[in-house]
Amino acid sequence: MTQFKGLLAGAGLEAEDILFVNEDRTGGRARIMVDAIRAHRAAEARKAEAFENEQVESTYGYPQGWQLKCLSAQVGILVGRFPGLDVSHVDELAARYYVDETAGGYRVAPNKGKKLVMPKGMDGLVVIPKPSAIARLVAERSLRQNVVVPDMPAENLALWELLGVMSAARSNFNDYAERDVGPKRYRLTEKTRKAYAAFDDLPGDVMVLAVQTGFLHRGKSVRRARFVFGEREFGLCAFAVGIILLTHHARLTHVDHLWIDCAGSEFAPESDVDFACCPIWNFRGDELGFDWRRVSDCDPGCGSASGASSECSA
Repeated sequence: MTQFKGLLAGAGLEAEDILFVNEDRTGGRARIMVDAIRAHRAAEARKAEAFENEQVESTYGYPQGWQLKCLSAQVGILVGRFPGLDVSHVDELAARYYVDETAGGYRVAPNKGKKLVMPKGMDGLVVIPKPSAIARLVAERSLRQNVVVPDMPAENLALWELLGVMSAARSNFNDYAERDVGPKRYRLTEKTRKAYAAFDDLPGDVMVLAVQTGFLHRGKSVRRARFVFGEREFGLCAFAVGIILLTHHARLTHVDHLWIDCAGSEFAPESDVDFACCPIWNFRGDELGFDWRRVSDCDPGCGSASGASSECSA
């Protein structure tokens, strides 16, 4: 029954529509329902076939024993790197992924009797500063220190700031973009922009997201990964992935660790000419690197990072 309801939902129908079909003696409603389901199935088939040749087998993965840190540990690192960040609502935001199994509903806080329910394929929860919050902190510092910062949108300024922080945090960091990440070279995908916008009216300076850092889509080109994302799944941008690497140093410290494609953002190697590339965090020559590659390239050593909203926040 659940599978049938899912099929109806995908076709834009509801189970109640069956009642109308039963009452329709001409068969017109039945034909409409059948046509809608067929169209949905055809669309799903096209999605499965989209760029299917841009996927290879992969045996690359995460560092042995690696896992995401608890939220409080992540918060501790973030407030040390970004003083003034309001992280007072982290538990409240994390509660969106907790379910009260006895009541069957979502509650205000993840306390006793509630179970953390991760969307399929996700590694766990991470704390990501809102780009607007980082932009605000940069602007405040600029006024205090009387220094000039680039005039660019919040998502660009946040990445620009993070690249500077990463250079200070990791001595073996190589920024191949040289912090040239203005709007003519870097931008978010529409689906990721909408996912982040859901946090705009929520309190605090951070987002709490269920994420995976590449394993779910390893061996796929970025555009193949984008096509097979789940309904509530979206690509993580270069800023979000960089924050995860800032709070989880061990995730990428060897050439054999799965490199991370930032499927939630686009990159133009030449200013405002061609956004057919994607930012990537990699590790080669004993260096953590921020670079880019074509969205059509597939490599067994790379995987697209993604996030997923909870059912109650979708």
